[in-house]
Amino acid sequence: MPRPKMTRTFIGPPLEDSFRQYVDDVDKAVTVYRDYYKNIGVFDVKLYPCIEQLLKELVANHFNLYITSSKNEPMIHVMLKHLNIDRFFTGIYGHTCDRNNKIKVIEACLLSENINQKMLLLLVILNLILLEVKIIILKHST
Repeated sequence: MPRPKMTRTFIGPPLEDSFRQYVDDVDKAVTVYRDYYKNIGVFDVKLYPCIEQLLKELVANHFNLYITSSKNEPMIHVMLKHLNIDRFFTGIYGHTCDRNNKIKVIEACLLSENINQKMLLLLVILNLILLEVKIIILKHST
């Protein structure tokens, strides 16, 4: 079992950056990890207490909710569906071939949803899932 300090280095940065510090064959390590994550890891998550209620209340109060994450976008959809919270989100944006860093993911969300700084009333980043999926909560001006 890896030491907690080492495992924390894998939360947040791209996998390639994290593995580069510990293994020679980065591509193989990423492939093995992604295979594990796709079949097991994506389902080994739970919500923090009260998150579902918070999401319900935000949607009931007409907030448009978006997720931006450096996680692989298809896996975000799988995880949210597994947690039964996908229905709360207007848009879900993750890592793709064209969006390979957090800045590009957030930019894609802002551009695709036609959100600019003047329309943005609220930006809250929550740690939703223990594996650090980030939620960006945005409310458009009415």
